[in-house]
Order: sequence, then structure tokens, then C-alpha cells
Amino acid sequence: MTRRQKRRLRIAQNPRNVRFEDLRRLLEDYGFELRRTKGSHHSFVGYMGDEKVTLVIPFRLPLQKVYVEKVLAILNEIEPLDSDESEEGEGDDDEQAT
Repeated sequence: MTRRQKRRLRIAQNPRNVRFEDLRRLLEDYGFELRRTKGSHHSFVGYMGDEKVTLVIPFRLPLQKVYVEKVLAILNEIEPLDSDESEEGEGDDDEQAT
């Protein structure tokens, strides 16, 4: 698993507790660029195939879950994250204990 996949998985597991810097790094990992900052709003521009995508994310502490989920949905369209790799081995002990 690559570093960007680990970062993405960590953010997806807890979208309510994400630092702005971590979300910015994740977007940059997938080719998005911070193009403009106006007040507290940061505009990121990237491409999904041939389509240009602009994401506007307000800098608030904590980041609102809706913006994190929107970023994750777009990244999932760009590169689906195989959840089978990340969940391998989890939950096996619970089934045996019953």
C-alpha cells in the first residue's frame, strides 16, 4: 500500500477529525493544485479524466465532514480504493470467539 493510499484510508476511517493540512496533502497527491485562497476559502483544481474539477474548501477547525466526504468521493472516481486490502485479517478473531 502506497503512502497516499494510507493517508486516504486514514482520512476515510475518521472523516470528522481531519486536519486541513492532511486534506491538502491528499489532494496534492492526486494532482490537485491550490489555485486560490480568498478569505478562508481555498480553491483546489484538478482533473478527473478530461474534466476539470474545482473544489472549494473553507478552512475551519475542525473541517466539516461534508467537505471531506466530497473529496473522498472524487478521489474514489479517480482511483478506486480497494477496501479488501485494507480490511484483510480484521474481524477474523470475532467470528472464532463466538
